[in-house]
This record gives sequence, C-alpha cells and structure tokens, in this order.
Amino acid sequence: LRSLGPSSSRMGESRSFLPGVPELREMALLVDVNTESQDVVKAHLRFRRRKDEPPESKSSMPSMKKMVVPAEWPNLKAKVAEFADKAFWTPNLPPQDLKLALPIHFPDDRLVLAKQVYLKSITGEESGSKVWIGLTGFSAVSRCASSPHDIREIREIREPGGGVHAAPVSDRSVAEE
Repeated sequence: LRSLGPSSSRMGESRSFLPGVPELREMALLVDVNTESQDVVKAHLRFRRRKDEPPESKSSMPSMKKMVVPAEWPNLKAKVAEFADKAFWTPNLPPQDLKLALPIHFPDDRLVLAKQVYLKSITGEESGSKVWIGLTGFSAVSRCASSPHDIREIREIREPGGGVHAAPVSDRSVAEE
C-alpha cells in the first residue's frame, strides 16, 4: 500500500484517527464515483503495533488468531507458516488455495464462514515473513452453540430451493451422524 496523501509525519503518525483502534495508521479507499453515495469498492488498511503495546491478549491490534474460531487457529497458523517458508525459498510462488472453509468471528460477535481461503506471497525483503491471506465466498453462520468457543465444526447445508447456509455442528450431533 503506497501512501496516497500527505506524508505520515505531517499527519501525526503516532496517532490513529479511529477511536478504539489506535494501531490504524492509514486507510486507502477505492470509491465508485458513479454511485450516489460513492460506494467503497475496495479498502486497504495499514496497522502498526504500538511500542507501548500491552500483552498480546489485551492488545487491540488485529490478528488472525483473534479472528478465527479458536479450534481452527492451530491448523491455519501451521498452513500459513509452511507457505511463508516456501515463499522465502521460491520466488514467484503461485497463490495456494487452502481448500477449507474458515469460520471468522467479528468483534460484534457475528460469525461468518469464508468458503475459500487462499495464501499469496509477497516479494522483496519481507518475503517469507509476511503473507497475504485472502478470504472470499462469505455466508452468515446461524448460531446454535452458546459461544464461538463451543463450535467444533461448520458445515454447509443445502436447502431444497437451492439456498446454502452454514451451520455449526456440535460434538454430539457429529457423533450421531
């Protein structure tokens, strides 16, 4: 993300303009000027961990560990680390489809299923230490479990009319199938 506006030093780089997210440093928005409200069609956000950051568990810094359902975190972490290692040793590594659906929870306690997850390498000196994670094909997940921590598996349910929705499956109902 290249800076599109005045230099960061003139805009007070040590401060975020968004309350509650002090790590947010820059936002670039691609807007469609042909719509009445100038719809945002693409957004890039840049965050920087603060030097006086509290321990990770108390930090407001966005992270994949905070976004994914806890049961999915070890698997995703391992796949991303393995891809980053390959990217370091293989210039121009093609994107990799993880062939999994990933439940993501948002701070407002909504649960969304990303039906496609892909990894894309970056080039340059940060190759191997940073990886793009792409999430697409979102659908809302209806909650049957009491909390996101109770969810062990998410499955798609195809309805007779052609509709698809995702539903959590508890350990008990998985054992019964």
